[in-house]
Amino acid sequence: MGARLHSACILLLALLVSSCFTTHEKPFRLGINSWPGYAPLYIAKRNSLFHRDNIDVIELPSTTETIHALAMGNLEAAALTLDEVLTVIDLGIDVQIVMILDTSNGADALVAKPYIKTIEDFKGKSLAVERSAVGGFMLDRALTSVNLSINEINVINCSYDQHMTCFEHADGIVTFEPIVTRLVSSGAVVLFDSGHIPNSVIDVLAVKREVIEESPETIHALVEGYYRAREFMQAQPDLTRQYLSKFMRTEIQYVDTTLEKIHLPSLSEVQALMSGSPSSLTQTARRLEAIMKSNDLLLNYQEPEQLITNEFITQ
Repeated sequence: MGARLHSACILLLALLVSSCFTTHEKPFRLGINSWPGYAPLYIAKRNSLFHRDNIDVIELPSTTETIHALAMGNLEAAALTLDEVLTVIDLGIDVQIVMILDTSNGADALVAKPYIKTIEDFKGKSLAVERSAVGGFMLDRALTSVNLSINEINVINCSYDQHMTCFEHADGIVTFEPIVTRLVSSGAVVLFDSGHIPNSVIDVLAVKREVIEESPETIHALVEGYYRAREFMQAQPDLTRQYLSKFMRTEIQYVDTTLEKIHLPSLSEVQALMSGSPSSLTQTARRLEAIMKSNDLLLNYQEPEQLITNEFITQ
């Protein structure tokens, strides 16, 4: 009896000591919206492909809300377009790009009512756009292509979750898939899309620099889980369509059309774009910076040291 009690006491003491050294990983919250290029992150979450309990993928209705959550400290990372990353840094949020997610090849577009035949026809007309996101950049490029000033149109600020409603009350809208396909199927026309400006609309994974320094193993797990999801998408195309239909909040028949307008680069492509001094991605960021500064879309931006790290895509 005494031996059993002694053994039990030793076991209890060992458990207590062990608990004193148990550390809980800090939560890693990644913000995304329903852009199709972010679908692998959604699928990785749904299928527990990150293999870490502390990684959470949080769906938000718009990029504006994603950036706000980053600023308020409610996210550690976000899926953003490259120009949005520059906007985030301009706001004083110290992030670093760890991976390229996709490039848009027609998935972002200026869509008009049927009576608007050309971009020039928007002079004096109303156009809805989410100015704080990639929409502002797309609008600028579309207007610049025909030498039309933003002062010559009536701009309506509209967050992504309101795009269908905004289009009902405007002559046109800058939006992205799957809204583009949905509007075109109802008679709207595309006057300008990201296919006109190849490799300009790039989506990346941006993580707060302090989080990268504190928890690099979490970033490795995130990237590995993302590529597991890409493998899942190839192996399970029918199930993937179901996932994407739910994720993008669109009918399943629109999924394939939407995916045709984006490019999900392979790991080797990502490595090539993020390597070199300067890397191709850095050069693109600098071109975007010049355009955005010339149009007052950046006020305080200075390129940070090592905007990009390829630490997590080379192993």
